[in-house]
Amino acid sequence: MTKNHFDPSQALDDDDLARLDALFEAVSPDTAMLLEELDGFFTALACSADRLPVVDVVPEVLGLEPGIEPRFASSAQAEELHALLQRHLDSVDAALRAGEGFAPILMHDDDGAPGGNLWAIGFLRAMSLQPDSWKAVDDSVELDGVFEPIEALAGEFDEESGEIRRTMSDEQRKEAVDEMIESAFSLYDYFSPVRTPTGANGPRH
Repeated sequence: MTKNHFDPSQALDDDDLARLDALFEAVSPDTAMLLEELDGFFTALACSADRLPVVDVVPEVLGLEPGIEPRFASSAQAEELHALLQRHLDSVDAALRAGEGFAPILMHDDDGAPGGNLWAIGFLRAMSLQPDSWKAVDDSVELDGVFEPIEALAGEFDEESGEIRRTMSDEQRKEAVDEMIESAFSLYDYFSPVRTPTGANGPRH
């Protein structure tokens, strides 16, 4: 597969991410994804064989119940949110396609160790929207074990308490995060021959 150079100027900078976070707080403060979860969610969307348009996943990103549409203060607010989300998805896609420049948004603890739990949860959450599209991975010998680091990190979240229960050492966590990133590249490449993306950039040829 031909790789294209990743243009880092496409990615959201710290100010853009802060603005996106502020929009989440303004529109759906109690249920919107945190940025780490959003990044994992959009990475799975970018990898998927059948790309969902950003506008279709905004209610999911905001944590709204099925059938409930976002309530924006104005059309300008809606357009800004959609534009930032589209840019982020496009930049994730570009980095994965290029095979370089992919840097997941991860929260770190006081010692600087990455978390990765919410990222993994976001990835699996996006997969759950398109279960049929992901079934092919189960039958792929070359991708055997590709979900293991993602599932391990997601599995540290206790749904009953809503807390992360750390079961890995710092070294194991770093290794799981590194493997999770490699899994994203592997999944993106696996689906590339059959991917039918939609969105601001239209289909690739």
